[in-house]
Amino acid sequence: MMGFFKFNKNIKNRQLVYTESTGGWFAGGLGVHLDLTWGLSNSASATGLDIWGVGHELGHVNQVRPGLKWIGTTEITNNLYSLWAYYNLYSPTGSNRFTRLEGETADKTTFPKVAGNRFGEIIIQTQINGKNIMDQFRIDYVNALDANFRSLVPFWQLELYYQLAGASKGAQRLAFDSDMSDEDTQTPSGPGTGVDYAHWFATVAEKVRNTDESQLNQGQLMMNFVKNTCDAVQEDLTDFFTSTGFLRPINGTISDYSTDQLTVTQSMIDDVKAYILSKGYAKPVSPVINYLSANSVNAFKDLLPVSGVTGVGAQITNNAQGQFLLVDNSKWTNAVAFETYTAANQLISVSIVGTGDTTLANTYVDFPSNAQKVYAVGYDGQKILVYPASSLAAEDVKGSNNDFTVYPNPVKNDDRITISIKDAKGNYTCKIHTVAGQFLSEFKGNSEEINRRVNTQFNGLTKGVYILSFSNGNESYATKIIKN
Repeated sequence: MMGFFKFNKNIKNRQLVYTESTGGWFAGGLGVHLDLTWGLSNSASATGLDIWGVGHELGHVNQVRPGLKWIGTTEITNNLYSLWAYYNLYSPTGSNRFTRLEGETADKTTFPKVAGNRFGEIIIQTQINGKNIMDQFRIDYVNALDANFRSLVPFWQLELYYQLAGASKGAQRLAFDSDMSDEDTQTPSGPGTGVDYAHWFATVAEKVRNTDESQLNQGQLMMNFVKNTCDAVQEDLTDFFTSTGFLRPINGTISDYSTDQLTVTQSMIDDVKAYILSKGYAKPVSPVINYLSANSVNAFKDLLPVSGVTGVGAQITNNAQGQFLLVDNSKWTNAVAFETYTAANQLISVSIVGTGDTTLANTYVDFPSNAQKVYAVGYDGQKILVYPASSLAAEDVKGSNNDFTVYPNPVKNDDRITISIKDAKGNYTCKIHTVAGQFLSEFKGNSEEINRRVNTQFNGLTKGVYILSFSNGNESYATKIIKN
C-alpha cells in the first residue's frame, strides 16, 4: 500500500515489534511495543491477533511526516493501514465483509446511536452543515468524542474506490498480500488510461517522500493532500473533497496530542480548485464517492444501478435510539445510501446502506421529526423516491408537443427506448411516475445520458403504464409509455 515495491524501495529489513508484560501498546523510537497483559492472544496468536491494534501501532511508524500527518491526523492516517489489514484479514459472521467503521455503534452527536452511524455523523457535519473535516478537533469543540474514527471515513472511501472498486472503470485492484495488483502486475491501471488507481496512496506517499514540506503550515499540508490525491488518480475530486470537508474554511486551534493552528481560507481553497481545473482532469465516474462504504463497494465496482418501487419495502419505526424509516434492502437493490429531506426539500441526513444492521438485510434510515421523504441513491447518483408516494400533479409537468418523441411505444423488455428532443440543448431532468402518479425516479444529464438511464430503469420495471417527463428549465415535455 505504501508503494515500496512499486517505487523500488523494498528495504531488506523488518519492522520491530517487541513485547513485555507492562507499559501498554504504543509506537516508539524502537518500533511497536505490545503489552502481554492486554491479552496474550491479541499480541501473539495467529487466530486471535488484534489486527486493528497491530496495524494501528505499525501505522504510526509508517506515517509520512509531515505531508501525511498534519495536525488532527495523528490517529487517522495511521489507521489507513489498520483498515486495509482488518478488511482483508478479519472475517465477520455472514457473507458481507466490513470494518469497524461500518460495524460499530458510536455515541450520538447528530446521528442516532446505531451500527455504522459514524458515516451519518460525519456526513451531517461536513456535507450538510458545511464544517471542515478537522473542525471537530478544535479545542473549543465540546463534542469531539470519537472524532478520529469519524474523520477516518473519507480516507477509507478513497481506499475503497481506488483500491477495491477499480475507480468504477474496471481498473485492476490492489492485492493485500503484496505491493502489487490482484492481476500480479507492476502497473495496475484503468482500461486505456495508464493511471495506477490501485496505488493512489502509494503515489501520494512517494510524492510527499520526495518533497520538502518542512516549511509549510498545517493548512497548506492539508491542501497539498487534496492536490496530490487528484494528481495520483488524475481525476477532479473537488466535489468529493468539498462534500467531505477538506475544502471547507477553518481557522482554529486543533488539539491532537499537541496543539497547533489550522487555517484554511477560501482563497487557499480557490487556489486548489484552480490548480486541479488547470490539469483538465475529468470528474470520477461516481459523483457520490462520499456515500461509499464496504457495504456498497460492489455496486461501485460492478456499476450496479439502484432499483426499487416507491412505498414498497419501507415503513416508519421507532425505538429507543430514535425514529427511522426501516428499509428492506432486498426491495431496494444496489442502493448505496438513503437521503432524508424535509418538506421544503432540505437535505438533513444521509444513511449509508446497512446502517443499523450489519447483516445488510435492512437499513435504519435516520428519519427525525421534521423529515418528510427519503430517496435511495445509486453509485451513479441516480435517485429514486423511497417514501412516501408522491402525486404527479404536484410535479406540475407541462404537456408534450411534436418536438418530443419516444419510441417504440409500447415497449418490451428486450426493446431499446429512444427519446428524441428536437434541437436538444444542455442537460435535462427526467422523472418517471406510474400512471397513478407514484414517483419512481429522477436523474439528470444530456440527451444521450437520459436515453441510457431511462433504458436501465425500464429494464427493472414491471408491466404497466408510466409517465416520462423532461425539463431543462425552459422547456418541458411529458408522455405516457406502456411496458408490455
